[in-house]
Amino acid sequence: MRGWLNAGTPQIGLTATPYRNVENETRRLRNYYNNNNILSNTMLNENPYEWLYENGYLSEVKFESLTGSQYELTDDEMEEYQRMNGAKIPYSFQNKIVTDTTRNRTIVDSIVNSNFNSTLVFATNTKHAQNLSALLQRNGTKSACIDYNTPMPLRRYHIDQFRQGKLKVLTNVNVFTEGFDAPGIDSIYIARPVFSTINFMQIIGRGLRGPKNNGNKIC
Repeated sequence: MRGWLNAGTPQIGLTATPYRNVENETRRLRNYYNNNNILSNTMLNENPYEWLYENGYLSEVKFESLTGSQYELTDDEMEEYQRMNGAKIPYSFQNKIVTDTTRNRTIVDSIVNSNFNSTLVFATNTKHAQNLSALLQRNGTKSACIDYNTPMPLRRYHIDQFRQGKLKVLTNVNVFTEGFDAPGIDSIYIARPVFSTINFMQIIGRGLRGPKNNGNKIC
């Protein structure tokens, strides 16, 4: 970027991920803009999220925890988990979550019995996303699953149906973590383990569009 800009030309950087888990990357990003960060701007009362919510740009986040299940890692699973530096859970452990019928029923019942109009579900893996979507359909809730194998024309069709309100629920794994825009989303279900603050922020960010961004007051 600096290669073609004239010397002294003001630069403004906009990012959906204002910090990284690696401190050096965060520092490098801030230094690129002379450490002039909007987060410290007193015009935003030193709390940009609160200011953006109060002015209708972001929706209010209301968290609710559903009753989950207790699991224990086996010695082999713990060894594999440590080998991956805690970034992912072993496939065998994922399978315990995916096949937990009580847990899945809790998720599905919560969605079916809710007053939400547009719900995005982040599942544990592809099989989980497919199973949840099928269970929702069986319970009379219009749903579709999108994963990395979904053909692009079908993916676009499902997304269009979702944006138009013809589908109430989209289930996915990591497809919609970032770069997905559907302002009407009023609920997000995190039905998978999340090990990164950035990843968590990206997930809930799908539902943070406020009224002034054609979104909702509350997510």
